[in-house]
Amino acid sequence: MSEPIRHVALLRGINVGGHRKISKEQLTEIFTGAGFTSVKTLLASGNVLFASTESDEATLQRLIEKRLSDALGYDVDVMVRTISYIQELIALDPFGAEDVQGRKFYVTFMATRPEATPALPERLPDQGSVALGLHGREFFAISEKARDGSYGDFSKYIIKTFGKGPVTTRNWNTVIKIAADSTDAGNQAQGG
Repeated sequence: MSEPIRHVALLRGINVGGHRKISKEQLTEIFTGAGFTSVKTLLASGNVLFASTESDEATLQRLIEKRLSDALGYDVDVMVRTISYIQELIALDPFGAEDVQGRKFYVTFMATRPEATPALPERLPDQGSVALGLHGREFFAISEKARDGSYGDFSKYIIKTFGKGPVTTRNWNTVIKIAADSTDAGNQAQGG
């Protein structure tokens, strides 16, 4: 039997603005019931760390989406990535020396690799954002603070450039926390 691989399931549109509320306990129960081990939820926005001997992300995605649909009565888009891949993204340092002041950094996880690669970086002044880069199925963007205190929204750019396929966006700090919490969970599981 093969060694379990650490993954994260990134659920789209869960517990956002009071809609599609799912408790951490319910999510944990759904994932444990699917046969996953070392299940841990992170934050309330639909991040579930788990281990599985299944290595195919598409297979895991379909299984999780089916289990969620059966339990909740509605469809939830899910992006699955290995924790080792999340750690590779962090090592890429996609935001590098970008100034943090008045800006937020985001990663949009896509279900499929885009067919075309746009010329990036590209400033999006009408959206208060910067389309920074692309790596595989991940799009990196910077949201800039406006004078009214709101932050830019690059979702129109994503739809225009990559289409309406399933995507979910996470703050870069959340991505870093996913990798850190997974490492902690792995160490605890190994007794270290």
